[in-house]
Amino acid sequence: MTAIGERPVSVTWALCIAFERPLHFSVITLLIVGLGVKRFGPGAKPFEKTLVPALNRYYQPRSSRRRALSFIRSRIQDIRVLSKSLQLLLACIVLRTAFFWYSIRTTQCACPGIEAFLPIFAHMCVTMLQYDKSAELEARQTTQNGLSLPPILAYVLSSFSSLVWALASVFALSNARVSTGTVCSSELATFYAQLCMCALDAVILTLIARMRSRETESDSDATDNLATAFIFAGICGIVLAVPSWLSDSGFFLAFRIGLGDLVRLLVDSTVAALGVLCGISMLRDFSPTTVALLVSEVGLFGFLVPRFRFATPLSHDAEIQVGQGALLAAVFAAVLWRIAVPASHSPHWHAAGTGLKWLFNCHVGAVVLTVLCATLTPSRPTGQPLFEAVEQLVASAKTAKEAWLLQAGASKSLGSAVAEYKRRYNMVPPPNFDKWYEFATRAGSPVIDDFDQIYNDVLPFWGVEPAVLRGRTAHLLEHPTLEMGGMRIQGGKVYQSPHIPGTHRWMAEALERMIEPFAKWLPDMVLAINLADECRVAVPFDEMQHLKARAKATTSRLSQASTEKSLVPDTLLEKSAVRKWASDFPEPTTRRTRPGSLTSPYFTNNIRKQIFYDWLAATCPPTSPARNTHWWDWSTLCTSCIAPHSLPVTIAEPPGSASRSGLILSNATLARDPCHQPDLAYLDGFTLSPAAMVSTRTLFPVFSQARVGGFADLLIPSPWDFADKSPYKPDEDREWEAKENGLYWRGTGSDGFAAHGAWAGFLRARLVHEAYEQQHRQELSPSSELRVNVSFVGDISKCDTGDCATQLATFSRWGTAVSSNNSSLEGAPTPDDIPTKLPSALPFEENWRFRHLMDMDGAGFSGRFRSFLQSRSLPYRAALFHAWYDERVFSWVDYVPVDVRLGDGFWGVLKYLAGVLDQDNEIGDKAGAGQGPRTARKIAEQGRDWASKALRKEDMQVYLFRLLMEWGRVVSDDRETMMYDDAETTRP
Repeated sequence: MTAIGERPVSVTWALCIAFERPLHFSVITLLIVGLGVKRFGPGAKPFEKTLVPALNRYYQPRSSRRRALSFIRSRIQDIRVLSKSLQLLLACIVLRTAFFWYSIRTTQCACPGIEAFLPIFAHMCVTMLQYDKSAELEARQTTQNGLSLPPILAYVLSSFSSLVWALASVFALSNARVSTGTVCSSELATFYAQLCMCALDAVILTLIARMRSRETESDSDATDNLATAFIFAGICGIVLAVPSWLSDSGFFLAFRIGLGDLVRLLVDSTVAALGVLCGISMLRDFSPTTVALLVSEVGLFGFLVPRFRFATPLSHDAEIQVGQGALLAAVFAAVLWRIAVPASHSPHWHAAGTGLKWLFNCHVGAVVLTVLCATLTPSRPTGQPLFEAVEQLVASAKTAKEAWLLQAGASKSLGSAVAEYKRRYNMVPPPNFDKWYEFATRAGSPVIDDFDQIYNDVLPFWGVEPAVLRGRTAHLLEHPTLEMGGMRIQGGKVYQSPHIPGTHRWMAEALERMIEPFAKWLPDMVLAINLADECRVAVPFDEMQHLKARAKATTSRLSQASTEKSLVPDTLLEKSAVRKWASDFPEPTTRRTRPGSLTSPYFTNNIRKQIFYDWLAATCPPTSPARNTHWWDWSTLCTSCIAPHSLPVTIAEPPGSASRSGLILSNATLARDPCHQPDLAYLDGFTLSPAAMVSTRTLFPVFSQARVGGFADLLIPSPWDFADKSPYKPDEDREWEAKENGLYWRGTGSDGFAAHGAWAGFLRARLVHEAYEQQHRQELSPSSELRVNVSFVGDISKCDTGDCATQLATFSRWGTAVSSNNSSLEGAPTPDDIPTKLPSALPFEENWRFRHLMDMDGAGFSGRFRSFLQSRSLPYRAALFHAWYDERVFSWVDYVPVDVRLGDGFWGVLKYLAGVLDQDNEIGDKAGAGQGPRTARKIAEQGRDWASKALRKEDMQVYLFRLLMEWGRVVSDDRETMMYDDAETTRP
C-alpha cells in the first residue's frame, strides 16, 4: 500500500502540481494524515461515538468566541502533555516541511537520487535509538529466512548494502538527468537541505516505529498523540509561510489557484497521505530500514515501470552507464530485502516474515521484467550524427525558402496581384490596392503576394463591429496607465497624440516618418500603439474561435461583392462604441491614485506574476498539453515539450570517450508556439515574472512591435529598427576571416523581474551560466580556437533586494572570469578589480569583432537581430517573441535558430559551425570539422544578402502600408462594401 501511495507521485514527478506548490502540498497532506490517524488509527472509535458527540458539544448554545477559545485551549493542552518523543517528532516534521519547500524551490541545485540514503540513515537511527527488545531482534536476525548470520556480520552486510544501494542510485539518476541550465546559486545549501530532509525522514520513521513498539508492549494507544503531532505540524507549516506571502507575488502564488489545479492538488495530497498512513501501519510489523527501502525504491525508480526505460534523450553510451548503475542498485536492494527481518515488536511476526519474502520476490520479479522489456523492446532511435543533421536542415530550409519566394513574389502585374489576393484570402482587396502595389514595386519589395501574417492578425477583428473597435481604441488612449501612444491619420496626414510621454516620443516620431509617404492613400483612423515592450492581448481559445467564425462570415460577404451596407443597431453595441472617429485625441482620465492601480476594468496588472497558465495556456486548444499539464521542474528537460520542433542528434566523440545526445531546433515557427510546451512557464522571464505586464482578455486593437504565441496584438515594424537605435555601419564591420572565432553577447538581465529566485530560469541568465561553464572548461584547453565571450554588463536592476544581491554576486564572478580570458576587450575588468562589479558596457560595434553573435529576447523582442543579419557575422537566435519579419526570414538559411532551453544541442551546433573540437572531448564533432565553418559563413552571407533585400526601411513601409490599408477597412462602417474596383484592370 505504501508503494500505491508513492508510485503515482514518482511517475508524474515533473508534471505533479503538488511539487509546484510544495507548501500547500505538505500542509494538506499533514492535515489529511492527522485526520486519518485520528479516524482510522488502531485506537480510533466508531464515527458515531467520536465525531458526532464532539460536534454536539461544540455547537452547544454559546458564543463563537467561547467556542474558538475552547478549541485553542484544548489544542495547547495537547501540546503540553506530549511526551518528549512526540515533541521531537513534531519538530522533525516541521523542519522536514521547511527543508522540502527549500529543496523544491532550488531543485536546479538538487542532487538527483539523494533520497536513496534514507535506508542507511534509518539503519543508523535504529542503532542509536535502540528498542527495548534489541537483543531479541538480533537473535531473530540470525535465523530469519533460513539464513544463519552472526549479528555483527548481519549489521555490516546491511550497512554496506545500504551504502552501495544509495551511491549506485545517485550515480544512475544523476546520469539520467538532462539539465536545462537553470542557474544554481546555492548548490551546497540545497545539498545539505536534502541530506537534512533525508535524515529527518529517518528520525521520523524511527520515532513512529518506537511509538508503535511501545504501543504493542504496553497495550496502549498512540493514535491521539500521533494525530495531534501531524495536525500541529500542518498548522506550523502555514505559520512559517506567512512571511513569504506578504509580498505581492508571494501572495499571488499562494492563493491564486484554479479549480482544476485545486482538485489535482487535493488528489495528489490524498494519494501521498495514503502512502504515509500505510507506512505508519507498516511500522507495526516492519523495521524503519525496511519501510525506508520500500519508500525510496518505489519513489526513485517507480517511473521506470510504465516504460521500462529512461525517457530522457540519452546517448547509447549514457544509457549503458545509467543501466549499469540502476542494475547495481537493484542487486544490493535485493540483498537488503533478503536479509530484512520483521520488527521485534510485531504481533504478527511470522506473517510479517512471509510478507518480506513476498516483497523480495516482487523486487526480483520487477527487476527481471524491466531488464527483459528494456532488452527485447525496440530501443528509442538514436539521433543521427550532428554534422549530418545540421547539413540536412540547411539543405531542406534552403529548398523551403526557394519555394516560398516563388509564390511570395509571383505576381508581376497589378491584375495578377489582385487575382492572387482573391485566391488566397477569398475576398476582394481593399481600396487603393493599386497604390499599394505601385508603392511596393517601386520600392523593389521581393514580397508582393504573401502577407498571411497580416491576414491572420486582422481576421479576428472582422468579428467585432467597427464602432466597437473605434470605442476600444478610444478607451486605450483615455487610460494613461495602459501606456498607449495615439497616432491619428486624418485627411492624408499623420498626427501624434500630445499625451505620449517624452521618454517614448521617439517611437511616435519614427512611426510618423514610416507612415507619411503613403498616408494620403489611407482612410481616416486612430491607432493605439503599445509603448511597452511586452504584448498585451490574450483572448481565450473558445472566444477567439467564435470571433474568427464571425469574421469569416463577414468576409465571405465581401467575396460576394455585396452592395448593401450592414450596420448594427446602437442597442446591440457596447456602451463605449464610437460611430465615427473623433477629430482630436481623447483626454486622459485621472492618473493612478496608487502604484500598481489601473483605471481600466478590462486590463489586469500582472507584474512579477507567472502568466503562463492564466494567459498563454488559456489561448491554446482544450486538449493541448499547456492546458492539461504543469511542468514545474525547471532543472530537467521536458522531452515531450521539445520533441515536436526538434531533431535528436548524437554528438560524436573520439574513440575512448562517451558520445553525447542532444536536441537541435528544426522548426523555429513551431518552437514559438507555447501550446505543446508547458515547461516554458519556468524557462522564460516573460512567462515566469514579467517586469511590466498589463494585459487583457478582450480583443482590443493594440499595435505592438512583437508578441508571444497566443497573443493577438497587431504586429507593426519596430520603430526601434526604423530609427536605427542599434545601427549597423558597414565601415565598422570586418571580413569573415578577420573576425575572432568566438561567440559574443553582452546585455542586461532585462527579460523579467527577479523575485523569489525566479531569475534562475530566465533565458539570459541561463545563457550566461552555460557560457561560464564552457569558458571554465576552456581554461583547461587554452589551445581551443573557440572563445565564448558572454557576460552581463552594467547595473543590476528589476529585482528585489535579496535577488539583486544574489545576482550581483553570481554575475560578477562569471563576468570577471569571462573578461579576464578576453582581456583585449576595452573596459574589461581584471581579477584584481572589485569582485562585485559587472563588466562595463561596450560599444555596439564590438559585436563585429566576432563571427558568432547571440541574439535573445529581453523584456520583449530583441532590437539587435536586424543589425546582426545585416552584418558579416552569423547570428544565433533564441526567441519566443514573434516580429513582423518572421514570416520572411528563414532559420538555417538566414540565421541559426536556438531553442530557449539551450543545452548540449546548441553548444554542439556552435562548435560544429566554428570547426572546433574541445580538447576535453566533451562536445564537438570532428567528422564535420571542415564543413562546419564553410556552412557558417554561407549562412552569414545568405542572411546578409536577404536582409539587404527584404528587411530594409522600405520593406517596413511596404508592410505597414498593407497592414493599415487592411485595418482602415476593418474599422469603417461600410467595410463590407469597401473594396478595390478592378474593373478596368488589365488581366495578364
